[in-house]
Amino acid sequence: ISTLPFAISFPEVKSTKIETDILLSYSVHAAFLGISEVKKIIDERIVNRINNLPLIASTDISGLGTELLEIAIHPASLKAHELTQEDIEHLISVKKQTSKSGLYKGSIVNIPVTAGEIVDVNALGNLKIGPQLELKNIASISLKYEPDESIHRINGEEVVLLNIQAHENVNRIEAAKSVKQKIQSIKNEMRIHLSLKRLHF
Repeated sequence: ISTLPFAISFPEVKSTKIETDILLSYSVHAAFLGISEVKKIIDERIVNRINNLPLIASTDISGLGTELLEIAIHPASLKAHELTQEDIEHLISVKKQTSKSGLYKGSIVNIPVTAGEIVDVNALGNLKIGPQLELKNIASISLKYEPDESIHRINGEEVVLLNIQAHENVNRIEAAKSVKQKIQSIKNEMRIHLSLKRLHF
């Protein structure tokens, strides 16, 4: 039996306006995990299973943000070794086995980290780009966090919201019941504390 390394609970809804098409909402507390790892767990263990319910249209994730692999290339080092940014981009693509080119801001490359993707910064820094040259010799490499446009806090703690929507013209009470049953199943399987509160029908 696997265990989710975070707790799921519900926010206290006070003056916040709830969208009319939202069936139920959850808040996910995951302060000690990387963004990509949290998203992978939410997608695979919760969202996919809820979205497979016949009456459910979608489950939206809000407030998770984006993890970026930032590679700040040193122009002087590139020139000294007769390399170009395109050379570095190609090597990174091969190393990460991806065709993503990243977003360029001058000599800085920001590459979005795919959900669940584990990025080893040290291993990437050791990438050979020449007989006696490694990527870390010509660039600074780090993982950066880019906040989501929507930030949610409960009792001062930043959380991720899951907003579940039902298909149109379905029995919303039955849809909510099916979600509750699935959540209970996940709770039993994962051995996590999960509280459920109906926010909107």
